[in-house]
Amino acid sequence: MERIVISVATLALATFGLQRFTHAQTCGAGSQVSTLTVANSIGPQDPPWNNVPLAVPQFDPVTGQTLIRADITVRGGISGSVQAENLSTTGACVIHWCLGSSLHVDVPVSGVPPFMLNPSNCNTQTLLPFDGTVDYRGPSGFTQIILPFFTQSTTSITDPGVLATVFTGNGNVTFNSSADDTSSHTGCGNLASLFLNHTEVDVTIVYTYCSAGSDMCVPGQHGVMTCPCGNPQTPAGSVKGCNNSSATGGATLSSGGAAAVRRHGRVHDEQRETDRDERRAARRHARRQRNDVRPRRPLRRRNARALVHDDGGGRQHRCTRYR
Repeated sequence: MERIVISVATLALATFGLQRFTHAQTCGAGSQVSTLTVANSIGPQDPPWNNVPLAVPQFDPVTGQTLIRADITVRGGISGSVQAENLSTTGACVIHWCLGSSLHVDVPVSGVPPFMLNPSNCNTQTLLPFDGTVDYRGPSGFTQIILPFFTQSTTSITDPGVLATVFTGNGNVTFNSSADDTSSHTGCGNLASLFLNHTEVDVTIVYTYCSAGSDMCVPGQHGVMTCPCGNPQTPAGSVKGCNNSSATGGATLSSGGAAAVRRHGRVHDEQRETDRDERRAARRHARRQRNDVRPRRPLRRRNARALVHDDGGGRQHRCTRYR
């Protein structure tokens, strides 16, 4: 069974630390860097198989698009079950078992080595003497269900000639895949066993390509207002702005540099601000707790009495003294 998946995304051209081919390309000034992901798979199915073709769509460009990189990821997986029954009536044994496959996927590029993957799931199990029934259960038997387990590897192609001849077009890039069952067991001499192996191979290609930039400041286009006061761009339909009093036909906005999306430092700043706010909140909470447990001073009661003072001139002054 084959599955084909195609998805499109736009992101920065970055270095992933993968195996590289020679002669890497970059996008020109003002261009946009985008990616296209295509994939296909074989399985899950029982091995072995030999040189089974696996076709993945090529990069089919439109006008202004140039392929600069192809990242190929091959993933191999296994699933199934392992069953065993100790047939010895005289003693127990410990079985060491592995469910696995050996996968070989050729890359249709001269000089690029094939993908070699060996997904496996291994474990041990103690089996007591035979209980009289071969049912892969009870003290002398076991049944282990193996959930899907995958390994993968990635390589990158950046040679312009290879990208143009092998990976660009409206057809397919064909990878030949082979698989062998490598499941095994040791440790028990008199044993009944059953291994069920389902193997899967997935090939994914991420195409990185350049697209010509678009003019986004043209009057009347992309949400830009039309020219006011009867001063249209000259000539009409060009990439110029609105005409001016000097009758230059309008200004021209040109782009420069390389298109890229970078990790903004503001992410770190926001995290730092969040940490600072949390520390402030913790200090406020601690102060409130200290105020709640601190003994309050009793209110001082003040006694007051009125005094009359004669200044000697026949005038009296009334005042109040506190103590």
